[in-house]
Amino acid sequence: MTSKVTENGTGSAPADCRIDAAIKVDRWELREDTLPVGGQALVSETLFSLGNGLVGVRGHAEETEAGQNRHERHKMRASRQGAYAHSRRCGDGQPSGGMERPSLLMNENERQYLRAHGGDDGDSNASSRRGLRGVYFSGFYDQRPLMHPRSFSVGIATKEGYRLRTPDAFCVDAFLSGEHISASRGPTRSHTRRLDLRTGELYRRFVWSSNQQHREITIETRRFVSAARKNISAMHYKMSVRNARNTDVRLISRTYLSAAEYDVETMFTQSNIQDAMSVVLVRTRNSCRHLAVVSVERCTSRSNPAGMQSFPPIDVGSSAQSGTGGDAAFVTSPSAAGPSGNGSPSSPSVVSPTTLTPNSRETEWGTETSYASCISDGVIIEFVKVIGHFGDEDATTEELLDVATHQTREVAALGYEGLLTEHRYVMNAFWDTADVRVEPKADVQGAFRFNILQTYMSASGEPYYCFPTRGLAGDMLLGVQQWDVDALIVPFLSHACPNKARALLEFRVRTLNEAKDIAADMSLPRGALFPYRTVTGEKNPTPYCGAFLFVNAVVVYALKEYVTATNDTSILVQGGADLVFTTALVWLQWGTWEKGLFHLRSVSGPDTYNDVADNNFFTNLMAQMHLQWAVQLAVMLRQENPEMWRGIMHRAQMTESDIIAMDQAAAKMVLPFDGTHRIHPMDQSFMRKKRWNLTSLKDGTEGPLTSLYNPTVVYRHQVCRIPDVLLAIMLAPDRFSLDEAKADFTFYEAVTASDSALRLAIFSVVAAQLRLSNKAMSYFHDSLFVDIDNLIGNSGGGLHCTAAAGSWSSMAVGICGLRVAQGVLHFNPALSEEMDEFEFHARHRGCLVRVLVTQMLVTYTLVSAPEGVTDLMLVHAGANRITLRLNQPETVRLFREVRVFDFDCVVFELDSVVEDIEGVHYQAWTQTLEEHFHQHGFSDFMMTKELYLAYLRHTKPFYGLSEIFKKYNQHPPPAGEVDDTAVSNTLNGLCRRKLELFRSYATTHGMPMREGVLQLISLLRQYGIAVGCVSGSKNARWVINETTKGSSIFDSFLEGKEGETLGLRWRPEMDYFEACAHRMDAATNRAVVVMDGIDGFSKKALERFRMVVDVSPAPEETTLSIPRVLAKKLSDITIETLNEYTVRGGVVNHLREM
Repeated sequence: MTSKVTENGTGSAPADCRIDAAIKVDRWELREDTLPVGGQALVSETLFSLGNGLVGVRGHAEETEAGQNRHERHKMRASRQGAYAHSRRCGDGQPSGGMERPSLLMNENERQYLRAHGGDDGDSNASSRRGLRGVYFSGFYDQRPLMHPRSFSVGIATKEGYRLRTPDAFCVDAFLSGEHISASRGPTRSHTRRLDLRTGELYRRFVWSSNQQHREITIETRRFVSAARKNISAMHYKMSVRNARNTDVRLISRTYLSAAEYDVETMFTQSNIQDAMSVVLVRTRNSCRHLAVVSVERCTSRSNPAGMQSFPPIDVGSSAQSGTGGDAAFVTSPSAAGPSGNGSPSSPSVVSPTTLTPNSRETEWGTETSYASCISDGVIIEFVKVIGHFGDEDATTEELLDVATHQTREVAALGYEGLLTEHRYVMNAFWDTADVRVEPKADVQGAFRFNILQTYMSASGEPYYCFPTRGLAGDMLLGVQQWDVDALIVPFLSHACPNKARALLEFRVRTLNEAKDIAADMSLPRGALFPYRTVTGEKNPTPYCGAFLFVNAVVVYALKEYVTATNDTSILVQGGADLVFTTALVWLQWGTWEKGLFHLRSVSGPDTYNDVADNNFFTNLMAQMHLQWAVQLAVMLRQENPEMWRGIMHRAQMTESDIIAMDQAAAKMVLPFDGTHRIHPMDQSFMRKKRWNLTSLKDGTEGPLTSLYNPTVVYRHQVCRIPDVLLAIMLAPDRFSLDEAKADFTFYEAVTASDSALRLAIFSVVAAQLRLSNKAMSYFHDSLFVDIDNLIGNSGGGLHCTAAAGSWSSMAVGICGLRVAQGVLHFNPALSEEMDEFEFHARHRGCLVRVLVTQMLVTYTLVSAPEGVTDLMLVHAGANRITLRLNQPETVRLFREVRVFDFDCVVFELDSVVEDIEGVHYQAWTQTLEEHFHQHGFSDFMMTKELYLAYLRHTKPFYGLSEIFKKYNQHPPPAGEVDDTAVSNTLNGLCRRKLELFRSYATTHGMPMREGVLQLISLLRQYGIAVGCVSGSKNARWVINETTKGSSIFDSFLEGKEGETLGLRWRPEMDYFEACAHRMDAATNRAVVVMDGIDGFSKKALERFRMVVDVSPAPEETTLSIPRVLAKKLSDITIETLNEYTVRGGVVNHLREM
């Protein structure tokens, strides 16, 4: 598919914005060997951007003419008229009478060159060839009022927050005999840019030919944004020449005032014979945010007869090995720095450097420091600049300038290499646990690490700032945070870098009051409503009008994922619990009850191609999970910390009745299901919309559908941008059976447009869970390369960070089956043909687990655990429980032996899986009926086994109850309503009472699985045999979840409620078994059924199957025309046993007890 580039993007990019082969990715490197032009330059700048979550720098060149045309300069000049404060100071720290034009530091040849090549008077198209400069600071944002030409404005965003570009201190221009050396102008012989993925250091090298006397100039630059010191960045610039002798050279370092939206409060420079410092203090006009940009720099010249060393070589030795996999990393050669760490070499053959005297000035466009010298062959000029960005959170307004200058000067003494050493130490620690190692493809490995690195570099680790959805180094979406950060990035960081995940959650806690204000604007007197988009916690305008209540549930989902992964419950004490309950109140106020069900009407989901609707599936399911966790927290806090619980209730204006209402709403939440198509519709009206044929539309589309059609046209069709339902499956896989997920995947894949990067991760995860290997790997590959290959077409405006984090989910959640069910960690890995092995780390309850998957084996290692914890239990492949102990690897077999059997699937009756389930049913009915009869004056009534077997075991409860009442000459109670409570004197009320007693007994006493069933299921799966389970009970799904603690041990599960919808028959027919086999693509005569007795089932129906395994302790004496194996224990059954007896026919076979 091909499509044009738009703000949101659709499909692939056009030819002039494609990266193609220009960008190469290796295991620890992203490399570009050609000079990017056009839209490619924008994408390259995004890909080679750097950051630490606080400071972000696009991968632009150091030359400052990029993006500077005459129109922009004129506009900048007009906007700054009078904006400069009187506190300007010049180089000696004394007040200066005025500002100088930039050209005052240039000679006439330099001015003529810039004019001739588009500096002051160049062509306006130059910027399209050069890209877009940009330096950003998370705390530097402004707000502007929004005018709404509508009669209503309550609840609508009245102002818009947006991130600004900061003064740009990453500017260095070099002039050789008046010629401006720039890779984007003039004859460039070679241009290479490389991002070291291990360290996050950017290297650039270009060779430029002069028009005068065939001189050749080589520029090499390095820069990084420190992960060890949040406010600090550094750059190293190196220049050498060929065919030159005593030629004038001039370097000009600038701090450029790159935007018109802020005012300059203070600007001054200081210099001495050794170094120079420039300081710029700016303030936004509406939000009054301050930012101090301080740079300390030094320039030296030295002779190097041996020539100039190129990029640091790749060291494949042990010092460059990955902490988890042994991949080679780049180790920068220390030759660029001397003992002082100031960027001077220490080689014995190198002459001591000469420090060049700086000449600093203030200009209309910022500050400039120039260095003049002569250069010849064998002479190297080196320039080191340390840059500090300090905002309002770093110091008070009065002290900000002093703090910024003092700290920047202090760290500048460490030099470039000293700062880089600190930075590398932090990065190595990060990669030790965050790395994902994939074999054998180097490009896939490198793309994975690129995505991980960029996500890490966009998260600040500070609770004051949001996470920009499109990354920290781009203008797209204005730097706002959207809901998908909480859905994907926080869970990823919870495993890879928990401190940064916590900071993002603390940002939500800090902005809870703003969320309360938004709820009040929506006529919700209690509760809080987090915004769809935000920079400061306040509401930003949304892409369309909607009720985005789901954001509350997604934020709480992220909080729960973090607590589950890290076991850091302190965040709940420090505001997290308040967030959970305050946001949960919104559901109670918004929802309505109808016919015993809880509805959420007039809500919006994440998909922007569907308008406000009733009972959006994603919203309702996430709200249900939100309410259920709130109830669980309430029970825990009430018991363990009653004082804290009372404080939360007071702050949230909540009562105990609200908790009861939450429990009831969660239990009766409407989750739409379409019985005709067997799928979960996006909302109640989705299946009534007209189907849109996207096949031809996808090929010809040139933008998002809402830019091609009126939104109302899109809203009335079955089309989505983000498949809500599949996103729900991705976030809550234990809420869906495999057959439900498969049906939903098939349906929504056909109706989802191709203009969202997030959809790639969603489809990849769900396809992997369904073992659709080819589709999963295709989507997985696209999610990895969505930015590197600019698949959506708008990567030039910023990174798709949620898609980058989603690629981790594709691997961990999808391919490796990572999930938590009933508090237990589960893995179900599957290796595709494209992979030899992969390795990653996951966290659970504060424990760090390393997972290594190879072609035949899976190895789990408990790397670390909280104090006092020595082991961790996890479940492998749904049935194999493994207890890990610290630093003791546990290996299980992944390999599935390819063998041909005489059957394709095994279908278990639920009673053959759970031990003595009939006994629990009998006890629950006994207590229910005896209490009822005794309350109504029949104290002699006694429930017997005979009554249960005759009227309740194999019959529908209403009929059986009516017969029991008739037997005792009593009129049966009325049927009542489905939502009757357990105290209602109706048949529905009796069934409700029995259900509650059944669940209470099962929860209290447990419902163990039959001996050997898990081992048998695990063995069947290892040989690739599908396993299903059926039951005529409507309570069956709860039973199996309680028994297996949420483990999806079955490929297909069919229970009474769904069976009724499908019109299936239970005893004496075998419809449930047949339907389950067909869902697993197995014919009836190729299916083995395992049952706890065949009594009540039709002999003719049984004989349609391949074989029956009867585990009843008292099997019925019946002769079948198919093999029938009688076994008292499932542990007696093996693959060989099943295969042996399916080959035989018509004989009853008894397995002896071992």
